[in-house]
Amino acid sequence: MTRFLHGFGWAGVAWLGMPEPPLQVELRYRGPLVDDGTMSLDDVVKALQAFAGAYGKAADTLLSGTTHELLVSAVEVGSFRLVILAFLHNPVVSDGLKAVGGATAKWVFDKIKEAIQAKKHLKGGPVRADVRDNKIVLVAMDGGTFNITPEALRLLEERTLDGDLKKLIDPLSEGFVDGLDLTAKDDKGELDEESIEYTQKAYFADEATLSEKREITLVGTLVSASKESLRGTFKLQNGTKVPYHYVGQDKMSLHGDYAYNGPLRVIGMGKFDASAVLINIDITNAVRLQERLDL
Repeated sequence: MTRFLHGFGWAGVAWLGMPEPPLQVELRYRGPLVDDGTMSLDDVVKALQAFAGAYGKAADTLLSGTTHELLVSAVEVGSFRLVILAFLHNPVVSDGLKAVGGATAKWVFDKIKEAIQAKKHLKGGPVRADVRDNKIVLVAMDGGTFNITPEALRLLEERTLDGDLKKLIDPLSEGFVDGLDLTAKDDKGELDEESIEYTQKAYFADEATLSEKREITLVGTLVSASKESLRGTFKLQNGTKVPYHYVGQDKMSLHGDYAYNGPLRVIGMGKFDASAVLINIDITNAVRLQERLDL
């Protein structure tokens, strides 16, 4: 839900019944076209809708059972700035606003920020996750790695934010709107920020047009497995290694399959890039095959 307020400071927000300060989020577009503090009304509405969409979908995906609100607090000059107040609450918990409030809104912001950083790291390439030293990493096409949390990885793999992030940076234009700064400030004044430059705009293309998913069956072995994230690397018979996520019902069997000294037949949903190269697989079922003996 999004409410539009004008001229409200914290005292005005407190009037709405919130027991603790929300998170203050600032969207700042910068460049010659907006440095006077003005921006196309159409772009303003789209920016608000895009951030509200990204924030709401992230909260709904990662924190089921909570509700969220975004309040437009101010429009400030000096490049174009939108100041938004964000908070979450759990209607099931007594005094739920106090239970989660702005601190949880900050957590959601951090996951959105992490997803943005990951997209910048991948530079438009496929989402390839691996487990190294019990940590989940994204592996870019140049081999570079980026540590990522399971929550942010889920947002990437499910493309939860793709459409809204694309809309958020649509105003970026060479020589006119150079970049977008996202800043979050809590009630203690601590800042957290992330930027997207015009030169990085291509990294946020809607991946839905670049990949497809379909059910596949593979034969190979598990060469790594994480007990917590249920992710790792699956090695095909031709030596190709593919990131996997086990999403089947019998999660305890994963570690037995990993320890099994033999090939597995796995069934799941494979994700392919535009060149039909397998990017990763969500495994729903694994069957141990009898290892062939040389006579």
